Amino acid sequence: MLLSFRWGKENEAIALEALKKHLKCDAVKTPGLYIHHEKPYLGASPDGIFDCKCHTNSLVTIKCPFKYKNGLPQPDRSDFCMEMVEQRWQLKRNHIYYYQVQLQLEVCKMESCHFFVWTQQATAYERIERSQTFFNDNISKVEYIYKYGILPELVGKFYSSIEEGDRGEDNNTGADDQDNNTGAEGQDNNTGVEGQDNNTGAEGQDNNTGVEGQDNNTGANCQVDCYCNLISCTKCYKNFHCKCLRIPNDMNEAARRTWKCPSCHRLK
Repeated sequence: MLLSFRWGKENEAIALEALKKHLKCDAVKTPGLYIHHEKPYLGASPDGIFDCKCHTNSLVTIKCPFKYKNGLPQPDRSDFCMEMVEQRWQLKRNHIYYYQVQLQLEVCKMESCHFFVWTQQATAYERIERSQTFFNDNISKVEYIYKYGILPELVGKFYSSIEEGDRGEDNNTGADDQDNNTGAEGQDNNTGVEGQDNNTGAEGQDNNTGVEGQDNNTGANCQVDCYCNLISCTKCYKNFHCKCLRIPNDMNEAARRTWKCPSCHRLK
């Protein structure tokens, strides 16, 4: 575990007790994972939720920065999450922690967050109100990342199934039209001899096998020998060789995000 993570984990309970003392209330319960009731891909685990009438509908977010473990920095430090506004500490509205707080408030359906930064010598505190406008303005970005980044990888391994050779560059060279481990055009991998296949030295054998007729890119649904790029169906999430379906390798990203395989296209 990283030193900064261990520091935060070890001191979170101490910081929570300091916050209780600051607010003169110890009615804080430790929650688990909350899932958004309409958007199940959103979740939050706040550091605490108040269970009292004096701090109703409010949660707790605690930070124990290892970098400033011995005390708070000067207010003008650009690398600190808070700044001084009208003689009070305030979480910067463009900081990632502010996005985290607003997400927690939305998922947990709370109205305010007690944001608390703890150090060994001093603390900083702000009560942050829920901003529905801020959430609405930013949720489209989150949905885009989930739909086109996270979901295709979880369901169909869209990104990890694309081998390095399918991205237009051969392995260990970084240059087009050069074979692996040589740096010379027209020579095959680990041989330096023209006309020999990878790791074998024998003509007519497939890469890394020495056996004629073995498949490569077996992650493709069409299951044929091919070294072209892969494309993933946005409906069934199966992978296909572009060459097998006569799809240009240079298909733009916008078209890839809406592409459906022939079977799914007929079903729509």
